[in-house]
Amino acid sequence: MIDVKKEGNRAIVKPGDALAGGEYAALKKGLLEAVEGGSEQISIDLEGVADLDAMGVAFLSAAHNSIKNKGSRLEVIHANEGVFGLLKTLGLDRHFDLTGANHP
Repeated sequence: MIDVKKEGNRAIVKPGDALAGGEYAALKKGLLEAVEGGSEQISIDLEGVADLDAMGVAFLSAAHNSIKNKGSRLEVIHANEGVFGLLKTLGLDRHFDLTGANHP
């Protein structure tokens, strides 16, 4: 289940504990709602997400491009140490803000 919470011009989209095949469609829908709702800052909250596979990395990259093209900004927050390290190693922190449990 995807939770979308609006805080002023920011939307926080929380995918829950797992990102797997079926979850990406729901996450995409949540992000689209946030952008179309006028949010300038879109935060994907990965608290509780234990792992991110290649599909997840590709999804975040595509989401960044789509959100940027619509005039909003993406950030990924509360990534655990493994997910944070993976995204940083792949250089995605150069494209969107990235914070983790030990990396505010």
